[in-house]
Amino acid sequence: NEPLEGLDLFAFNSAVGILHNCARNPNVDKSLFRNVNTIEVLTKYLQSSLVYVKMVTVLVLGNLVTENEVSKLATDNSVIDFLHQATIKAADHKDRKEGGFSLCELIEGLASMARSDENKTLIFEKQDIIALVTKMLTAKDTSDFETLACVKLLWELAFRDSIKKKIKANKVLVEIIKQLQDSKNAEVKNAARSAFFVLVGKDQRLDASVRETPGQSQKPPVPGVLAAAIKPSGKHIMISYCWNDKETVLKINHELVQRGFKIWIDVQEMNKYQNVLEGMARAVEEASIVLICYSEHYQNSRNCRTEAEYVYAKDKPFIPLKMQRGYMAEGWLGILVGVKLYIEFSPHYPFETKLEELSSRISKELGKEPTPQENVPVIKPTTKKTFKMWKNEDLQAWLKAHNMEGSSFKKVRALSGANLHYLHHVMSRAPETFYRWLETQLGLKTLDEFRTFEDALKEPLQ
Repeated sequence: NEPLEGLDLFAFNSAVGILHNCARNPNVDKSLFRNVNTIEVLTKYLQSSLVYVKMVTVLVLGNLVTENEVSKLATDNSVIDFLHQATIKAADHKDRKEGGFSLCELIEGLASMARSDENKTLIFEKQDIIALVTKMLTAKDTSDFETLACVKLLWELAFRDSIKKKIKANKVLVEIIKQLQDSKNAEVKNAARSAFFVLVGKDQRLDASVRETPGQSQKPPVPGVLAAAIKPSGKHIMISYCWNDKETVLKINHELVQRGFKIWIDVQEMNKYQNVLEGMARAVEEASIVLICYSEHYQNSRNCRTEAEYVYAKDKPFIPLKMQRGYMAEGWLGILVGVKLYIEFSPHYPFETKLEELSSRISKELGKEPTPQENVPVIKPTTKKTFKMWKNEDLQAWLKAHNMEGSSFKKVRALSGANLHYLHHVMSRAPETFYRWLETQLGLKTLDEFRTFEDALKEPLQ
């Protein structure tokens, strides 16, 4: 809370640098920071004349504020102009950095600002940004991280219909996105497929989601598996949710199945499809009703918005389930949910009470009582172990399985499950920081040690 003129740069860089890494993590509950007035404290630093101070403040706030607040942030402080200029400068530098931040981070910053539909227009109107994105997506020296950031920005911008039409009119850009659907990088491929799904007309969407990889023929359906996936039999209740709310959603799914409802949920059904978008599109189209389990994480997820807007495009009836106490849907989600009566499944209310309310509501919407389903596999409300859930024996088994019991991995053996979880996030989102930490914090020195730890981090014990 120090005045700008007396700013201790070391303290500021340390504190806000940590905030920056936390804010970029999509799994972090951003309301925790808002509840302790982080936004109010940081906002004044937007007036700093120091590029790094203003830059890190912009990037942190862009990820912490709500969708409505990000519109006000951009309007009041000319943040988009600042980010735009920094991005253009970074693209011209040999190290592709400006103010200490990589081009990838700056493009991600623009994408976070684009969460607001009003800001989408402000960003898209910067024509050199679209030219830069096009140039980067065709350049041979563009990294996968930069490509992914560009595709996600286009995906975000395409949610606004007026912008979607203009992107579709750019034949070069559309062709690039088509080609990236066959990228060898899984994240780039999935993001490109999702961006293309949002861009094309709704009557073409399903065809777009089942594209064949060049040089590969479609495998014949396996009786009872892929055949059922291509032409699902009967109607079902689809559950649309964000993985951050998975624990409660799985309990809801389990109880509804026990009551005789036929449920479609991705963890049970998605393995029947060769393409995630195919599975989602088929699930929506064959649904008699959709349960939209919404929260702030749901609203901020491009995947969830893609799914929810397809539910709306197909005019499917849905029941909103509020998963987060005190959260109010705003922006695109607020428009979608509208004045519909929601059922809250936060810990504030007894789960069984809300479940009975939901069961009754579904039966009323369907116009009939549930009928018992034979041979319906039940997903129990249990989840696989993640790093965060590990006990010491899990860590020891993981170390042994990946040959990390030698003296070189002494500091790795001292890590907690929570720290491993955070390192896993940093590995994909801030690779430069990740590798620097391996050397300076974990004492890894050789290429073999780096490779061993990275491979192990990608395959946690289940």
